[in-house]
Amino acid sequence: MKAVILVAGKGTRMEPLTVTLPKCLLSVLNKPILMWQIESLQGLVNEIILVVRSPQTDPTQQAIIDYVQNLQLSIKSIKFNFVVVQEALGTGDAVWQCKEYLIDQERFFVLYGDDVYIAEDLRNLFQNQFAILSQKVNDPEKWGILEVDSQNNLIKITEKPIEFVGNLANCGAYILGKQLFTYQKSLQRSPRGEFELTDLVSEFAKNFQVQVVPAIKWLPVSYPWHLLETSKQLLDRIDFLVEGEIETNVTIKGRLKLGKGSIIKSGTYIEGDVVIGEGCVIGPNAYLRGPVIIGDKSEVKFSTEIKNTVIMENSKIPHLSYIADSIIGNNVNVGGNSIFANVRHDGQSVKTMIKGVLVDTGLRKFGAVIGDGVKIGVKTIIYPGRKIWPNQTTLPAQVVDRDIIS
Repeated sequence: MKAVILVAGKGTRMEPLTVTLPKCLLSVLNKPILMWQIESLQGLVNEIILVVRSPQTDPTQQAIIDYVQNLQLSIKSIKFNFVVVQEALGTGDAVWQCKEYLIDQERFFVLYGDDVYIAEDLRNLFQNQFAILSQKVNDPEKWGILEVDSQNNLIKITEKPIEFVGNLANCGAYILGKQLFTYQKSLQRSPRGEFELTDLVSEFAKNFQVQVVPAIKWLPVSYPWHLLETSKQLLDRIDFLVEGEIETNVTIKGRLKLGKGSIIKSGTYIEGDVVIGEGCVIGPNAYLRGPVIIGDKSEVKFSTEIKNTVIMENSKIPHLSYIADSIIGNNVNVGGNSIFANVRHDGQSVKTMIKGVLVDTGLRKFGAVIGDGVKIGVKTIIYPGRKIWPNQTTLPAQVVDRDIIS
């Protein structure tokens, strides 16, 4: 059996993190989203086709190709192929471009490339001839909603319905068949100007039974703050092994995963779940309040407090700073005495600008999102929900009260 993973999307809602890195390569617990998907597919498929955009038009896409080609050296049970599209025209067009690989396949998986699917859910899909993964939601107007019959078979998919038609959201994981490619007339541009896979699947469901399977754990990653929640939800699926060095007088009250070549220096206090990659330096006298995720070769040094935060690779937070409920990209340097505020004075949920629209995170506590290569000047104060684009800088003692894009 084969699987298609759609990774050609631009991921603009995840900016500034996706300005320099494709969304599917953003890390959850120090593992790319794409790798979570591949591991969940192991044992179910022997070939994966990845739909990517042309690296000539988007250089970040080359990182996906390079990552998978390196992965092929260690994963022998799965063959990887690429379908390269010049631009992202929608999920329907992306699957259609895979026709030559799938036209003889009685069944195949299709997965959206920016969500995390666990192995149990994909195995449950696999038990059906054709199937789609679903989850009940409280805000159906924000999702593609599945209409089902009395046997829990799909009738059709309605995107972001204005009137209530149900509360089963489409999780973007399917098992479909070669007959899908006979419905070319259904491949028309939607109101948002894209060719939607959901239109094809709705047509497919008129002639074939597509079982709607409830998800055990579906983790959509649509906005930067979802990385925090997704990491928290997957903590029970990793092994908490200590392979690095822990000096004397370190207090650990929680689960710790410590990578090879990492060191936790004396006086450090850890509570809650903490995941630290390889080659990291923590402390002395650091305070980590989990869940905290720290990528390879990163440093959190003297008298710095980190709470509920993701720090990616090769980033440095040397001393006397406070960072909470935030996401920090790769190769970031945070000057001493910097504060990432995470709560509004009025107690309302934190809002942040996404593609020119103020979006409510729904979180009472949310800090900053820092893109790759940013340099934070000493004593910088960042307001809740603010974002800094890659390779930007702040002045010493600067107050960041709005996004820094250029």
